[in-house]
Amino acid sequence: MCGRVLSSLNPRRLMQLAAAGRMRNGDRYGSSFNMCPTNYLPTIRHTSNVNAADSKKCNGEDQKEEVRYGDPSLAEEVINEEGKPNRVLDFVKWGHQGGPFFVINARVEEMTEKPMFKGVINRSRCVVIVEGYYEWNPKKEPYCHKHKEKEYLLMAGVTFRDETVILLTRESKDDLGAIHHRMPVLLNEDLVDMWLDCEHYDFRTLLDKYVLDKSNDVWEHLNYYRIGPAVNDIKNKTEECIHSLEQHKQKLDKTGIMRFMKKPGGTAAPKDGKKEVPSDVQVAIQQDLNKEAKKEEAKPSTNTFKTSEAVNSNPTNTKSNLSSTNTRAKKIKFSDRTPLIESADDNPTQRLKRGKMNEEGQESPQAKLLS
Repeated sequence: MCGRVLSSLNPRRLMQLAAAGRMRNGDRYGSSFNMCPTNYLPTIRHTSNVNAADSKKCNGEDQKEEVRYGDPSLAEEVINEEGKPNRVLDFVKWGHQGGPFFVINARVEEMTEKPMFKGVINRSRCVVIVEGYYEWNPKKEPYCHKHKEKEYLLMAGVTFRDETVILLTRESKDDLGAIHHRMPVLLNEDLVDMWLDCEHYDFRTLLDKYVLDKSNDVWEHLNYYRIGPAVNDIKNKTEECIHSLEQHKQKLDKTGIMRFMKKPGGTAAPKDGKKEVPSDVQVAIQQDLNKEAKKEEAKPSTNTFKTSEAVNSNPTNTKSNLSSTNTRAKKIKFSDRTPLIESADDNPTQRLKRGKMNEEGQESPQAKLLS
């Protein structure tokens, strides 16, 4: 299934690539790297098909207000004298409301059997010209498909009376099936006029002899690669949608987001063995952190207290010994979760309560016997 395409080229460039003699509805088109159903796709149509649509408008049939996304100056037809007179570049809405279902793709193998398509496969075939398309594998990982040499792809489609278009799909070929089991029906340049000419070429004959034949090897010229998650957001129409997964990761590294995704304990060494050099921004941040740490250390601490590390060998008064200036002491910062005294025996008051020291600060006889 093909549900997203990319078409960032301007209308005049598309008309040149399509070799179209004229262009209509150019003001409908809004270039985008992430086009989805209900957007207007650049579509190559046969002159007879377009004339029939124009006659309907002249008769006042199916007149609806349309939102114009493109250049207003392209509302009128544009003539290309170098193009083929039987080709018209039109911009048609992607997706057709077929009864209760909104259809964007059709299996080319089943179209002759379904009533919905019997009236269009030999009357209004078309070719959609885009730069590439997106597909997701079973793990929901996006891939971008483009032509290896050319800047565009030609996809087979059909248009309906309400000026809508759907794309045709076929079974995926070779390794493309590992991403998705269906792919668009791609055409070579020499098949475009045959596909558009519904009067002289039958749909079933074209499929069997040309489109699905092995000689139509355009799928062999496809280049596909894994891209970042930007295309998952249908509102994102920027060039970021075609950036590879590596480009996406490099962008995360530059913006600093990857720092929060790294495992604690440092980062792994680079594969090439070279030491990673911190950027100017990282150095500046680290310097600011060091300055803040020094300021914190220089501030006087209010939540401190003194503990005695040594008690005089012949103390005369416990209270005087605790406040004596001759006693060596160290400052310990107060913490709600850190005990003030690691051992009760280090506190003379606690030793006095336990009976290990008499009121004169000497070890009691009971304590000597117990020891």
